[in-house]
Amino acid sequence: MPAWAIAFRLGVPRRQQFGATAVDEKVTDLYLVGRLRLWGPLRALTLHGGARISCARITIGGDQDLAAARAVVLPAGGWEIATGPQTQLVGELALVPRFAFEPAAPAPPRITSGLLGRLGVRWFLQPTVSIDASLGYQLEVPGARRPAGPAAIVQWDIRLGAEVFVPWGALACRVAGVFCE
Repeated sequence: MPAWAIAFRLGVPRRQQFGATAVDEKVTDLYLVGRLRLWGPLRALTLHGGARISCARITIGGDQDLAAARAVVLPAGGWEIATGPQTQLVGELALVPRFAFEPAAPAPPRITSGLLGRLGVRWFLQPTVSIDASLGYQLEVPGARRPAGPAAIVQWDIRLGAEVFVPWGALACRVAGVFCE
């Protein structure tokens, strides 16, 4: 059965220091996602697809005071494989904001997009509460020249988080009598 969801993630600034230059990056996202659970011999597989609306900002401080901000709409797709009654293997490929800054160049920083792959595990403590652990890696463009300095940093992360599913439709049905079937 198909389902739709909306998620919001408030970004926390990430700071990197290069000598006297401080680089702050921040991304806040609104996700719009659809889900389709397959049936028959593929019933352990669930597919996801949607988009993230990202507000990205980079600020360079120190010897230079530069900044860039951009709002982007980026597609995402993923899958889940049920590996047990309370455990899933999850994966995702998505376009995400990518920050570009060359300290030696006079050009201001830029915000573009890059492809991010993520692989992880989701454990359900209850049907509405889960814990996720994943590794994400921002893929390099094939054939691209690898720059030196701050631009050469590989974008990868390890995430550990919790999710709480709130059945807003069921709550609206009980409280206001709307969205009831």
